[in-house]
Amino acid sequence: MKKVRARFSSPNLYGALLIVLSGGLAAISNALTHSLPSSFSSWEILFFKSTIGCVALFVFFVRKEQSLLRTSIFRFHFLKGILSTIGNVCWLIALLHLSLAQSSALSLTSALFTSIGGWVIFKEDFPWQLWLALIIGGLGVYLIIDVPNCAFNWYTLFPLLSALCFSASSLMVKRLAKSDSSYTTLFYLLFFMSLFSLVPMLWEWVTPSIWDIVKLGGIGVIYFIAQLFLIEAYTVAAATFIAPFKFSRFPLNILAGIFFFFEWPHLLTLAGGILIMGAYYALIKYDRLQKRTVRR
Repeated sequence: MKKVRARFSSPNLYGALLIVLSGGLAAISNALTHSLPSSFSSWEILFFKSTIGCVALFVFFVRKEQSLLRTSIFRFHFLKGILSTIGNVCWLIALLHLSLAQSSALSLTSALFTSIGGWVIFKEDFPWQLWLALIIGGLGVYLIIDVPNCAFNWYTLFPLLSALCFSASSLMVKRLAKSDSSYTTLFYLLFFMSLFSLVPMLWEWVTPSIWDIVKLGGIGVIYFIAQLFLIEAYTVAAATFIAPFKFSRFPLNILAGIFFFFEWPHLLTLAGGILIMGAYYALIKYDRLQKRTVRR
């Protein structure tokens, strides 16, 4: 990656490219998951996804296993593993039962949950502008789950619960980053997700076909590469600059749904997704404005 990075005049632009590429890989991974039979256990998908990623990471660090495993905050990795396991299982259930557009739109609420978590856990400021952003984002969720037409689907709760768990997991990164490298955090994340999904996977085992095994292998490898891109992006670029580029996941998932499954998004889903992205963008703009004010 160093050779590719050297070709970019700005590390922020390089990071933005990696975020978009990661979003594209995530869309492909989501499409592969969406194509699996709905009878498939989400625990089984998670086990294959995390185990393959864990093995790939060991191969990637074939000569640095000891540095990869070294940590003094094992309990935090354990807790993050629990939250990520629940979040991934809920996300996989959503992918198996909802359209890609609806799932990805609701997953955008993760940023809003993170803002609330920062206020509750880290006692960060929460002025009226942030409350307004949350209200707008909440309206977007209201439209996506199709409350106006009384077409509520219980499966729409799973991407919201997934976003909540992922937000709680991401808030722990502040603590983990003080002691461990990003790759150590990634290893323990994959390891615990694999461990926690093992028993439920065996309990709900569905024998996959050869083609399903190929899909599961692809999901695991793609997930690992996407995570590496994310780590590299947040390592070299400013988080506030590259954050808006995460929005690319929404249209990319919509395109994947149309291209692979002929799933045309509902107008309410599009409107709700745009509202949530607008709320997230407002949060980023407010954060930048606050930083400029402090500097002055």
